[in-house]
Amino acid sequence: MSSDPSVVLSQPHRAWLQEHLTDFRNADEPKAKDGVLKAVTSLFCKKFHIPEKDTKLWPQVIKDFMYLYGRQREHRDLKRWTKEVKYRDVIADYKAKEISAAMAKGKIGTYQGAMKFVVDNLSAEEEKMLQAIFKSWTDNGVPLKKQQEIAARYGARYIREFTDHMLATCGISCVVIASSVTADGQRATLLHDYLPEYGGRGLVDAVPNYKDVKMSAAMNSWELSFDEPAPPKVVKGQPRILVEMNDKKQLMYPEYDPKWHSDTKKTLVRDIVNATYGGPVHELARVTED
Repeated sequence: MSSDPSVVLSQPHRAWLQEHLTDFRNADEPKAKDGVLKAVTSLFCKKFHIPEKDTKLWPQVIKDFMYLYGRQREHRDLKRWTKEVKYRDVIADYKAKEISAAMAKGKIGTYQGAMKFVVDNLSAEEEKMLQAIFKSWTDNGVPLKKQQEIAARYGARYIREFTDHMLATCGISCVVIASSVTADGQRATLLHDYLPEYGGRGLVDAVPNYKDVKMSAAMNSWELSFDEPAPPKVVKGQPRILVEMNDKKQLMYPEYDPKWHSDTKKTLVRDIVNATYGGPVHELARVTED
């Protein structure tokens, strides 16, 4: 997943990607899935007008989404935010160099293909050792270093998804206080508050001085803030505004981006003024409620 916190899939992004999950599911081979991902990513960047300089930030986010929701699996009533340790995780950790070397050889250009090559060429002794390590991971938990890697890649995403799911499905506003050891061996305790991104009332926004007061006082102030009107959805403190665009008679709903071309901004402002005062509405864009 991208390390840039601004690269977050909005609801229109997710809805559009959902339409392409069938193609991803029907791609049986890893190489075919990679082809679908490449095509979907290219279309995604065009549809949502991703600036060229930002296109490299999105492939991993899109890949994570497609693999999370696009695999063939039985429906589960309860959503899980855990990563189940598998035997292949052990191989990926202990045979990382061999997998990288295999990817550089001949026609083995995909990670899954390289993984299969390494697995097929394990000696009996290596397989026995890796199975023993896998049992240890299963019984005693994964090593600290591996935990840190998993947390760095999946932690924030799991918390975001949990926040979104609990608010949208259960009407529960959640903030998460997490304490973990970073890669440099330092313990970090953070409050993760992603509620404003999903239209919820964040604790940090409601109680800006929460660090300077007792936890009970912060919780009471947060609770009282729910009597006020609901806040708008924001990203990095800026409101998230959906814009309806008519591009070649096809409606799109990207989020407003201050980096848009000046002509697009002028057209957008003109449409807002015309719609407000009863003038003609241009066909390019108009603001819609989120």
